[in-house]
Amino acid sequence: MNVCFAIGLSILAQLPLPQQKMMIGQRALNGGPIVDVSKLPNVPPTEATMVTLNFKEQTRLQIGQALGQQTGMVEIMGANDPSGVEPRFTLQSEKPVPFWDALDQVTLMTHLQRTQTGGGPFTNNSAHIQLHGPTPQVLDYGPALYVGAFRLGPVTAHETFERVFLKSPRVVNTSIQGFSAEFPVLGEPNILAQLAGLPEKLEVVDDQGQSLLDPAEKKDDRPGFNQPGGAINTVRHIRIPLKRGAKPSSKIAKLRGSLPLEVSRVPHVPSSKIVLEDSVGKTFRDGDVTITVNEYRIDDQNRTIMKFTLRRDKSQDTAQNKPNPAVRNDAWLVFQQGIRFVNASGQSVALSGGTGPAAHGSLVMNYTYQPFSQSGKGAPPTQIHTYWSKWVKWDLVFDFKDIPLP
Repeated sequence: MNVCFAIGLSILAQLPLPQQKMMIGQRALNGGPIVDVSKLPNVPPTEATMVTLNFKEQTRLQIGQALGQQTGMVEIMGANDPSGVEPRFTLQSEKPVPFWDALDQVTLMTHLQRTQTGGGPFTNNSAHIQLHGPTPQVLDYGPALYVGAFRLGPVTAHETFERVFLKSPRVVNTSIQGFSAEFPVLGEPNILAQLAGLPEKLEVVDDQGQSLLDPAEKKDDRPGFNQPGGAINTVRHIRIPLKRGAKPSSKIAKLRGSLPLEVSRVPHVPSSKIVLEDSVGKTFRDGDVTITVNEYRIDDQNRTIMKFTLRRDKSQDTAQNKPNPAVRNDAWLVFQQGIRFVNASGQSVALSGGTGPAAHGSLVMNYTYQPFSQSGKGAPPTQIHTYWSKWVKWDLVFDFKDIPLP
């Protein structure tokens, strides 16, 4: 089974709606009204956003809009059926279901594709799920494992080996050989998460009752996999090294364990606002995050130049008295998902260029806003709005069953 993570709300119109001006805390639905996301509930980061499935004879567009209105984390675009005839769908549940369960049921029924899209300083949107298509292809519609705000799975077992059919003087390279189980983890779009350690409390047993855990491989720190401090704001793949049992087996009967995480949820409305013109040389705190405005000016080419430093107060691993490898990751996560640049009219502004050199425990960000109009005129960013909430430690417990072996 597979797993992934993310945040936001907006449903885009198939035709642009330039007249709709959206303030912070609002999103425009495709063909529908502007929705005030500040009215949506603030769900703890360890819990799922619950969705009511009450669709009767509705089009894909109507279903997508309803998901956006309920969660603030879905947009739908390009939902027209290739046949030219818009089918209608009925999907109802007796009680609310977790966000990812709802999306799996909707995409399975409608054959819409699902794409996770991030936010950040170069977009005027927050992270969200895009629904588009539909497609005749068979995609990952679930079911998956739904734990809190996360979707895990599907799990796949991989075995790599080398067979020599002709003798050769060369030495056989056994480094490519391996046996493992892997699964993706995905959080809701407005979830920030990172691994705080390696998978724990592992139990992997095949259909013969044999343990498949490799006692010689206590950990796996290969790039792209289980390193502590690894940020999860898109799909993150978890790899568990295995070893074949003495008896042949055809499936993993159970795979259990937990992932130690640090998680936070980006709120729908700003947690603080910084007026840039009055803030050069000043430092602002919001929870355990500080931001220092180093420079703010408009140059002779009408570009807005901004330089600032962002830091999360977690710069030292006190137990080991050494730099914490997670610091830069979570500072980057906070910057990418937790900051919006806003003009004097209260509208989000997408930056046009910049760099982000990293120092230990902090990010030194140098960014530029360039008006896109030919006249060089445009409403430059005048404020920084931060969207931060408390990080909490949490063990994500997983329990998969009946996984076919190669």
